[in-house]
Amino acid sequence: MRLQLGEGGLKQIRESPETFRRMIPRLVEGGLGARVWGGLVQIAEVRLGEPLGLQGSLETPIDWEGAERRLTEAVNQAWLRRNETTMREIEQELAVLVPDDGSPGEAALARALVRMSYGQRALFDRRTHQRRTMMVARLTYAFPAADLLEGKDAEDLTAEILDHLRRASGVVERSIGHAELLRAGGGRVSELPELVRAGMARSLGEEAWEEMQEAGSAERLPEESRQALEAAIGRVLLNEMYRGLIQAVGDRLWVDYLTQMEGLRTSIGLEAYGQRDPLVQYKSRAFDMFSHLQADIRSAVVARLFRSPAPGRPNVAAPARLPSGEAPASSLAPDQASTKRRRRRH
Repeated sequence: MRLQLGEGGLKQIRESPETFRRMIPRLVEGGLGARVWGGLVQIAEVRLGEPLGLQGSLETPIDWEGAERRLTEAVNQAWLRRNETTMREIEQELAVLVPDDGSPGEAALARALVRMSYGQRALFDRRTHQRRTMMVARLTYAFPAADLLEGKDAEDLTAEILDHLRRASGVVERSIGHAELLRAGGGRVSELPELVRAGMARSLGEEAWEEMQEAGSAERLPEESRQALEAAIGRVLLNEMYRGLIQAVGDRLWVDYLTQMEGLRTSIGLEAYGQRDPLVQYKSRAFDMFSHLQADIRSAVVARLFRSPAPGRPNVAAPARLPSGEAPASSLAPDQASTKRRRRRH
């Protein structure tokens, strides 16, 4: 540990080395205490996102009980300031999102709920010496949720969560199906994309799907049949989203896995220097890496699944209009297409 002595300390070493030797434990204690105290203050400021206004050094001998009281009081004061600021920001945003002149709809209440949970905070980046903003969570539900879960059986809780997810999935399916029907020419079944219609035959069955096609429009169907149609459409679109999500995640992680396997194949011969069989080590490590790959794919799919936006109509984007007399690049010869691209680039 580095000790800051100065000229006075060097002079004392020359005059009385024995006295300085007895002072070394106190100097070490003071230096270690300053590091611990500075680390505690820094951690608290990072977690709170607020400066505590505490000094980075303590007088020796260190009064740790007094230091604890100072840190606790500073944290409580910063937390109170944070709560007051957060409540003031939420009130201002609710005044804009929820008008006073009428009863807000479900969409307005949902937007207000989301906006309440997150906010922007300005901070100073010490590395770039610039002011920037970041999205922060205003409301943390972990501790209230822990209070609600206290004393619950694990199996009952698992069943309750799975039931909630199934019901939420049904609501999402009907919502997506309803939006897709509205986009399909005011509910005309024949206007649905080919991908959706093919999936509907598998989801509802050929006979039920033919009856809905004969009706022509979803508005002519009974309420129960219309809800079943919306749920089936949403289920088809969600399944396509799931396939695309799994394919995207699996493709990226599979490429990383192949790269790691190539590195392992190149370096596994070095195991012979440690008196280990390279073939046995290769099989063992390859098995562990594949197990990790499967776990990474599962966790990445689940993580992205809860953040993915709702799927829209697939393959319905109209091609961009080209100037009169100009053919699409895909219909040109390779040399002509590259010429077009170079012209656009310049």
